[in-house]
Amino acid sequence: MEGGAATDVLQVLVQNLIDLSKKEISQIRGLDKDAAKLAGSLDMIKNFLNDAETRNITNEAVKCWLKKLENEAFDADNVLDELNYHILSKKIKASKPMKAKVLSRFSSPFNSIARPRKMAVRIQEINENLESIKKEATDLGLVARLAIEPTLVDAAIFETDSFTLDPIFIGRDDIASEIVGMLTNSITTDDGSVSILAIVGMGGLGKTTLTRKVFNCLKNETRFGLHIWVHVSPNFDPIILFKKILKEVSQQNKQLPSNQVESSSKQDILSKPDQVEIESKQDILSELQKALKDKTYLLILDDVWNQDVSKWEGFMNSLLGVSGCVKGNAIIVTTRNMEVASIVNTIHIHELKGLSEEECWSIIRAKAFGKKDVPSEFEAIGRKIARRCQGLPLAANIVGGVLHDKSEDKWRSIEEKWLSPKEGGDNITKILRLSFDNLSPPFLKKCFAYCAMFPKGSEIMKQELIEKIFNYKGKRFPLWTEKMSVRDALQGSWVLLNNLMSLRLWYCRKSEEIPMLGHLPNLKSLGLIGLRNLKCINSSFYGMVNKDTRIVFPALERLELKDMPKLEEWAEIEISDGSEVKLFPRLRYLEIKWCEQLMSVPSHVSSSCLESLTIGKIGVECLPADWLLSNSETLSYLRIEGCLNLREISDRCGEEESEGRSFPITSLPNFPRLTTLTIEDVPELSLETVNAMRRLQIDGYKHIDP
Repeated sequence: MEGGAATDVLQVLVQNLIDLSKKEISQIRGLDKDAAKLAGSLDMIKNFLNDAETRNITNEAVKCWLKKLENEAFDADNVLDELNYHILSKKIKASKPMKAKVLSRFSSPFNSIARPRKMAVRIQEINENLESIKKEATDLGLVARLAIEPTLVDAAIFETDSFTLDPIFIGRDDIASEIVGMLTNSITTDDGSVSILAIVGMGGLGKTTLTRKVFNCLKNETRFGLHIWVHVSPNFDPIILFKKILKEVSQQNKQLPSNQVESSSKQDILSKPDQVEIESKQDILSELQKALKDKTYLLILDDVWNQDVSKWEGFMNSLLGVSGCVKGNAIIVTTRNMEVASIVNTIHIHELKGLSEEECWSIIRAKAFGKKDVPSEFEAIGRKIARRCQGLPLAANIVGGVLHDKSEDKWRSIEEKWLSPKEGGDNITKILRLSFDNLSPPFLKKCFAYCAMFPKGSEIMKQELIEKIFNYKGKRFPLWTEKMSVRDALQGSWVLLNNLMSLRLWYCRKSEEIPMLGHLPNLKSLGLIGLRNLKCINSSFYGMVNKDTRIVFPALERLELKDMPKLEEWAEIEISDGSEVKLFPRLRYLEIKWCEQLMSVPSHVSSSCLESLTIGKIGVECLPADWLLSNSETLSYLRIEGCLNLREISDRCGEEESEGRSFPITSLPNFPRLTTLTIEDVPELSLETVNAMRRLQIDGYKHIDP
C-alpha cells in the first residue's frame, strides 16, 4: 500500500479498534486494564497517522512502519472479533432457563475460563508490539497530532482564467466545434433566457483548456454582449460569485462605446469601479442588474464542486432575476462530478474522455522536440511513456516538458520509474489529490484508498475492486449501487458489474437498506455483516423480477448474514404474475448468526445443493422445513445454536392458523451425507435422538425424546 492511501485505510481500522476496545474488552472481568492500555496506544497511533496523512510519504522507513502497523492492526481486529463473539455468547447464556444453564456448564466447564485468559495473553502481546511501534514512530520524526477538519485548497493555486495561451491543443477540436454549435443553436432557437451546458471529467483531462477554446471562439463571433469567466473552486459562495461577475461586467462595460451604455449606468461604473466592495447581497445584485441591463452574456463557471441543489437554485434564481427578460444567454459549467452536472438543469452534459495514446504522444513530441524530427529510438520510448499518461493531457504536457533536451537514458528512466516529485510528479499528484481530498462524503476516501492495497501497476479486476464495502457511514448506499454499475471516467460510460463474483458489505453501521443484488449474474459470494441499523431485508434485495427474470441470484454459492441486531424481517420475494421463480438455485453455504431480532425468513429456497447450514442466535420461532427438505441429499453440516425462541421446523412458518406439518429432526427424510449435526442452546425445540452421525452434539434442552 502506498503511504498516503495506507494512512486512510489504517485510520478507519484503528478507529474501529479504539471503539471496540473501549466497549467490548472492558466488559470482560480482568481485561479492563488491558482494554484501557490498548485504547490509549491506539489513540496515540491514530495521532501519528494524522501526521503521516499530511505528508507525501516517500521515506521507505515510514512505509515500513505503516506496514508493521497494518499487520498489528489486523491482528488486533481478529482478537476483538473473537472477543465480540465471546461477549455475545455470554449474553445469550445469561438469558437461558436454569436447566439449560446447568447442562451447558457441564458440557464445557473450562470454556468460560480458558478463553478470557487466552485473549488476555494475546492482548498483552499486541500492547507490547504497539508500544514498540509508537517508539519507532517517534524515532522516524512523526509527531502525534490531533485530527483537524480538512481545509479547502487555496483557490489561488489553481485559479483559472480566459487569457492563458494553450499552444498545444490536440484531440479536442471537434468537441470544441460541437459545443460551439450546440450553444449557438440553443440561444437562437430556445425561448428560455439562459442555456446551460456542463463539461464533466476527472482532473487533468483538459476541461478548462477545452472551455477556454470554446469561450474564445464564441467571443470572436461576438454573439454575446458580455463574456464572463469565473473560477468557482470548492467553496461555492453565491455572494463571492456575484462579486466576481459584477467586477468583470463592470470592467467590460467601461470599455464599451458611450452609445452602448446608459449615461447613469456609466457614471456609476466610472465613479465606483470596484462595486464589489459592497457586502450586502441586495446591493450587489442591484448593481449587477444595472450592469447587465439589455445585454446578453456568456458565463463560464469553471471548476464547480457544489452538490447542494438549494444553493445552486438560489444562485440561478438571483442571476435570472437581475438578467431581466433578455434572452440568448449561455452558461458553461465545468466539474469533475457528474452529480454536480445533474443538478444544474443543462441542455447537454458532455462527458470528456481521455485522449488516445497517439494523441498523448503528439503532445509529448511537441513539448519535447517542437517542430524538430524525432529520432526513432526516442519515439519508441516516448510511445511507451504516452501509454503511462492514461489519456490525461495534463500528464502528457508535464512529462513532455521534462523530456525536453534530455538524453535517451533519461527517457528510459522516466518510462520505467515515471516522474519524481521535483520533475513535476507533484503537480499531477496535487491536481488528482484535490479530487481525493474533496470526495463527498469525505469517508469515501477510505473506499478509494482500498485501491492502494493492490500492487502498483497491476490490473484490478472489477470483482476484486468492489469486493468489500467497508465502514460506509451513510444511511443509504451511493447511487451507483442501485444498478451495481460504476462510471468509467476516461471512457465516459457506465460499466455494469456483471463480472462481480464476491461482495461484502462490512460494518456499514448506519445503513438502513441494502442494494439490489439479485440480478448479478456471476456473484458467487455475498456477506452482509455488521449492518447494525438494518431492520428489514426487503424484496428490492432480489432485484427486478419479471417475465425476463426467472432466476434470482443465479450463481450465488455462499451467503452470510451476521451481526445485525436490529434486523427483524427477511422478506419473501415478490412475484407479480404468480409464476415460478428460482431463488438461490446454486447456494451451497448459508450462515445466519447474531441477528437476535430476526423473526421471519423466506419460506422457500430453490437450492438443492446446500452443503452447510448454520443458524445461530436469531429470533425465529419457526424454521422453514423446505430449507432442509430440498437439500436432504447434499447437506453435510447442520448447526443450530442459541436460538432461544425456536420451537419447530415446519412447512407453514408464519401462517397464523397453521395446518402444516411440524417435523422433529429425525422425521425429516434421510440425510445420507450429513456428517455433523450440532444443536446447542435451543431449549424450546422438540428433538428425537439421531443416529449415524460422525459428530453429534445436542446441548441445553428441555425436550429430548429417548
